[in-house]
Order: sequence, then structure tokens, then C-alpha cells
Amino acid sequence: MAGFSEDVRRELLKTLPEKPCCLQSELNALTQGYAVIVLKGGGRFQVRYRLPDGDTARMVFLLLKRRLGMTPSISFHLEPRFRKRRLIELTIDEYDAKRLLLTLHMFDPKTNSVMLHHIPRGTRTRRCCRRAFLRGLFIARGHVRDPENAYLLEFAMDSAERAEMLTQLLNQSGITPRQRRRGTEQVVYVERGDDVRDLLALMSAHQALFVLEDARIRRAAGGVANRQTNCDTANTNRLLAAAAEQYDRIAAYEKTHGLDGLPPRLQEVARLRLGHPEAALQEIGSLCSPPVGKATVSLRFKQLMNMIKED
Repeated sequence: MAGFSEDVRRELLKTLPEKPCCLQSELNALTQGYAVIVLKGGGRFQVRYRLPDGDTARMVFLLLKRRLGMTPSISFHLEPRFRKRRLIELTIDEYDAKRLLLTLHMFDPKTNSVMLHHIPRGTRTRRCCRRAFLRGLFIARGHVRDPENAYLLEFAMDSAERAEMLTQLLNQSGITPRQRRRGTEQVVYVERGDDVRDLLALMSAHQALFVLEDARIRRAAGGVANRQTNCDTANTNRLLAAAAEQYDRIAAYEKTHGLDGLPPRLQEVARLRLGHPEAALQEIGSLCSPPVGKATVSLRFKQLMNMIKED
């Protein structure tokens, strides 16, 4: 059964950006997340995307086709490190590989060097491109917890430098993430409900956003119910403690002085308390003759306790 994080991935994989600049930004993030460079000698190389499933492969294929007019070759690869999991490989040949990386600003023709780990300038200056880049980055490196359990959305980055660039990118969108080290990864994360909501909204994960808000409403309602229960429990405990104190003091007074010398109204509530040690004030009042209200019973017990204390 797919978890919430996988549901978010699938939702993001269903929609392609419309603008060419956003197509390029999302392709840039997915290239950083899934592409490897295969050197062929003589300065020649291929770009291979190793993708975990058909939906991700379809997304990368369409981005390459629509943005650059490229048609990658498709093959399948068994990854022995992950229990022989089958990966889908999309391969860009030597000529198109250089054109792809030049378009994504990941290749420097002067030094003939590749820079896969790069956040493009347009992503930093245009909100629409920032949205597309974060979508692609979440697909490749993101995870979000089920909001029924906790609020946490994170990106597992492969270097502190990239984590810092992502942090700056999120800050531009009004989101303040934190960082922590986990093994060889530098994790950029948010764990406040409002930040998780804002980040899902920024990535246009609308179905996931609905699920999150529904969970927040139910958690808030549960919190109110728990507070009410705790309050009721505390009130009950206070009432029982007060009743126990009344019983003990009345019983001690009766043993040394008897109750006959008390005023009739105070004598009545004293005897009722001895006969009903855990009864609430309202119940004591209903047993009085004639019956009286809770406030009257409370006043009589207060007078009785003061009289016993003075004595």
C-alpha cells in the first residue's frame, strides 16, 4: 500500500509545466536527481537517467521531448545494490548529451567540465520556475510524512553546498527550513504544519494539500476533545479531593464533639457527607430537606469547615 509521500510523488508526476522555462527548471531538478554521466573517451560522454518507475520515466521522457525535441533510448537495468530492483534507463547520445547539459547550464565548454549539481539562475528569480524546480526535486529527493502522524517534509541532498542553495531557495518563498546531517546526506527539512502546507501549495500538490488540511482539522478537534477530557478529569479529581477532606474533618469532629451541637442546616450536610463520601455537591443538595441547589450546599460546607476549623 502506497504511503502519503508516494501519493504526493504520483500527484506531481501527473502534470507537466506549461512554460518552456518551467519545463527546463523541472528537467534540471530531475537531471540532478537521476542522471549519471557515462564517459566514452576523447571528451565524449552520454547522459543516462536511471529512474525507479514508469511514471518517472514518462515524466523525464516528455520533458526532454517537449523542451529540447530529444528522444532518448529506453532500456532496463537491474540494480544489485537494491535487491536487484529494476530501473528504467533513458539514454541521451553523445551529441544530444552535450546540448542537453548546455541548455541546463550544466556544462562549461571552455573547460569541458560537467556541473550536475547546480541550481539555475532562473529558478532563483522566477517564482514559476522555482515552483517547477522544487516539484522535480521532491520527485527525486523528497519525502513527506503522513500528516496523521507528524508534520515533516524533507529533501535529502548529497552535499552541504546543495543543501545551502536549497535553503536559500526556500527562504525566497517565505519558508524557513532547517538542516541536519544523516549519514552521507545533508537533509533540508520543515516540520511545522504551516510550512509543510505552504511547501505543498508551492509545488501545486493540491490533493495532498487537501489531505493535510483534513488531517489538521481532525487533529485540532481531537486536541480540543483531549483538553476537555483532561479538564473534566482534573475537575473531578478536585471535587473528590474536596469531598474526602470534608469527610475526614467531619468524621474527626463527630468523634470528639458529636454533630448535635451544630446548626440544623450544617448538621444536615455534615451527616449527608458522612453517608455519601464521594457524592457531588449537586447530589448532596438533592438529598437535603427541602432540596437546595449546588451553590447553597457549597456555602453550607464552607461555613461548616470554618466552624470545625475554629473549634
